[in-house]
Amino acid sequence: MATQWYYAQNNQQFGPIPAEQLRSMLSTGALRPSDLVWSESLPAWTPAGQVSALQVAPNPPAPAPVYAPQPAPKPSPNYAPAAPSPVYHHPGEVSEEVVGILKSTKPWVRFLSVLGFLGLALLVVGCIAILAVPMGQMGSMTLGPRIAASFAYLLMGLLQLPAVLFLSRYASRIARLATSGDPNDLEDALRAQKSFWKYVGILTLVMMILYLIAIVGVLVFAGAAIFGR
Repeated sequence: MATQWYYAQNNQQFGPIPAEQLRSMLSTGALRPSDLVWSESLPAWTPAGQVSALQVAPNPPAPAPVYAPQPAPKPSPNYAPAAPSPVYHHPGEVSEEVVGILKSTKPWVRFLSVLGFLGLALLVVGCIAILAVPMGQMGSMTLGPRIAASFAYLLMGLLQLPAVLFLSRYASRIARLATSGDPNDLEDALRAQKSFWKYVGILTLVMMILYLIAIVGVLVFAGAAIFGR
């Protein structure tokens, strides 16, 4: 029995067909060199242009008639490749499903980053207002506490700034990926997301440690005040 071949185009699998028909399709352009093919003689799906058995001789005979391919069910387990991919994509392209998932998250990521920038701007305005209001309008608050309060607000803003920048970068990388479909843009988007969560995790851990130290300090101070009487 002659070897039967399968090929994939537009995310669909066709076959089985004889090698002569597949070779004719390749020579006439109905099958592109980058389209994936497979038979029992191959260990995995391979671009048609890289299969020597499908290459046309210098003086080929008259091509066999090309028949319109019909969708066929997946081959039985005896003919299946070692590790077939359920959906075929050309090398160097990110699947539309992955791009669509990330695109659906982009509006929320951009929304949160814009809110973050607005919050930082309000913190800066609050610091300026605390220092700019005349002494008489601040009640009994002297200059020292006002400077301390402004410094505390600025410190809060500086701690939030990296997270907001990572979110903004993540949204920008998703927008670029939606246009290009380049795997490098996908890596950049995931790298920005990783940086955001890593920073948020570290910041959360530091805040938990500071809260724990503050609670222990309050308990020690209260115990000293009670038992010191």
